[in-house]
Amino acid sequence: RKLSLASLNELYQLIRKFYTNDKAKNFEYTLKIYTVLSRTNDYEGQTWIMIDLGNFFYQEEDYQQAYKFYKRAEAKAEKNKFYGGLSVVNMNLGLVKERLFSFKDASYYYTRCVYYRSITGNFNMLAMLYTKIAYCQLKLKNPNRCLYFIKKAEHNYYNESKMAPEAFEAQYGISLVYAEYYTSKRQYDSSIFYIQKSIDYAAKNQMIIEELIALEYKANYYFDSKQYQKAINSLSKFPEFFKNNRALKFEKGIYEIYHKSYAALKDYKNASIAVRKCTAIEDSLKKYASNDNLEMMQSVISVYETNFLLNEANRNIIIEKVKNAIRENERNKYLYIAIVSVFLVFLLFGLFLNTQKNKIKMIDIQNRLIEKTNKSKENSMQLNKANQLKNNLFSIISNDLSEPLNRLKVDLKSIKASKSDKDIISTIESTLDETIQLFEGLLDWSKTEQKDNIFNPSKVSLDININKVISFYINESQLNDITIVNKSIALSIFADQNILQTLLRNALSNAIAALKESKNARVIEIETIVHNNEIIELLISDSGKGFPVEILEQFNQFEYEINSSRNGLGLSICKVLIKLSAWKIEIANSSKYGGARMSIFIPVYNQLDPDELSVDLVVTPEIKKLFLPLTKFKVYQTSEIRLFFKNLAQVADPSFQSWITAFEKAVHEGDHKYYSILIDKLL
Repeated sequence: RKLSLASLNELYQLIRKFYTNDKAKNFEYTLKIYTVLSRTNDYEGQTWIMIDLGNFFYQEEDYQQAYKFYKRAEAKAEKNKFYGGLSVVNMNLGLVKERLFSFKDASYYYTRCVYYRSITGNFNMLAMLYTKIAYCQLKLKNPNRCLYFIKKAEHNYYNESKMAPEAFEAQYGISLVYAEYYTSKRQYDSSIFYIQKSIDYAAKNQMIIEELIALEYKANYYFDSKQYQKAINSLSKFPEFFKNNRALKFEKGIYEIYHKSYAALKDYKNASIAVRKCTAIEDSLKKYASNDNLEMMQSVISVYETNFLLNEANRNIIIEKVKNAIRENERNKYLYIAIVSVFLVFLLFGLFLNTQKNKIKMIDIQNRLIEKTNKSKENSMQLNKANQLKNNLFSIISNDLSEPLNRLKVDLKSIKASKSDKDIISTIESTLDETIQLFEGLLDWSKTEQKDNIFNPSKVSLDININKVISFYINESQLNDITIVNKSIALSIFADQNILQTLLRNALSNAIAALKESKNARVIEIETIVHNNEIIELLISDSGKGFPVEILEQFNQFEYEINSSRNGLGLSICKVLIKLSAWKIEIANSSKYGGARMSIFIPVYNQLDPDELSVDLVVTPEIKKLFLPLTKFKVYQTSEIRLFFKNLAQVADPSFQSWITAFEKAVHEGDHKYYSILIDKLL
């Protein structure tokens, strides 16, 4: 006997509670509940189960999938005017948008949540919601609006709240937002007062995580105000906490503060310890970057939704077949009354055979349709890839060539205003040569792009490339009364020269464009800072107005690609090239001249000695067979090579491990020669 949908729902709910601590099983039965409720008219149950599914993906940081389920829940609740569900959905949508740094949208959803809670008479959470709206307004550079909502949060908490369970969190949040508000107003005494107030409140109420977050905020405050020892002292509780609790991203941020503070105090021993901690944590984060739970949930949800649609279609087909059969019987029942039973048997038998044949044909047609669909998807992917290649290439070429051509335009204006033309004509001739070389380089680059590889790093001189790019802009900077200060030192890096020059040209052209309208002193400074003899920070600062807020927000979002708009095109190219090089880039409006700053972190070039190649690397037929696939990779294809090594992890032979160690050393240092020696030894 089959269970009814209501009974199935109750059964799955009970089983789901049993698997509270087993995320995979809990998710599986949540999906089963979702499937059962989708076949009923229980709109409230459907709303809550879609919120539960969104919460699963939110916890796994898959915010796009979480947003998808929250919007489904919102549509279901709006259709049925289910205001209690709408208040929860809008709260969760606000949390997603806040995590994606879309503070305007987050403020909108929090405000809608306040509205729905008000009309349902649920006022207990309003203090926390007003606090979150205040935080969003502060991020949107609206301090007055921020203060207004902080006051509303306080009023609700102290005058209207009935001490709900969230009361502790609300008071803690109010103090932290006050601290950020006074920091934005540069009233630092008030800011540190509220930071300490939030710490004391969290400690009093045993809110361990909240206390640690406030302590981290305090440490950053002391570091920014150059009180480095106080910053270190503020972190005293963290090492003990990390012994028993693992929160890798949180832990990495703490040791970065340790490193910066010890380095500022010139305590290089402790600074080095902090760096090693950060490196170990970063390796762990990369190691566990693939989220098996998230991949499993995405696969399962896709299968369930597909199966649900197929079941609906099959049910509709069966219903239609039954209706057709009934109509057929109604039309012919009087005709067939006189037919002998034998003929009826033969007729039914014929229908049965015909049904079997049709079933076979339908299966064949379905298989062919699936095959054609798969081919269409494959062709579509190849077409999209080709279009993306074309768009990226033309964007890079148009962006890079526009700068030298604009400079020629400036030089031609100088000829009109100058009596001595020889020097300027010589400059124009040099510019044309540089432009032709740039164009030829980009064409060569496009050819390698067609082979799915535009990245070809080698040992290059950083200071020579900086001077070369500065020479592009000397005339334009002089005409606009802009001083370019070059504090770079002679260094070698492991980089693709085309990528390096593209980044430098974008940074300088953006800075010059920003300074042309400035009424203050016009300064651009280029500086190279070496960190631990491993990383070079290429720092470009200017005295302009800084980056627009919308550019900063868009740049920091997790997806930022080249598009058809010219707004922010240079920065988008920079981000794509930085990702390709496995470097790091940061932009902010905090230069020492009061304007924009861009930091690019590049590895130092470390040449390995070929004599370091161990004589213990024995070549056997098994080793050749095992490692010869590496000949198809280049030394800079680190992801592919390390994936290849990961698949060999189960091999326990020490001679195999020696080869893996040697290859990893070559890849880590980016040494072409050392890598080639290893390949030649195998051949």
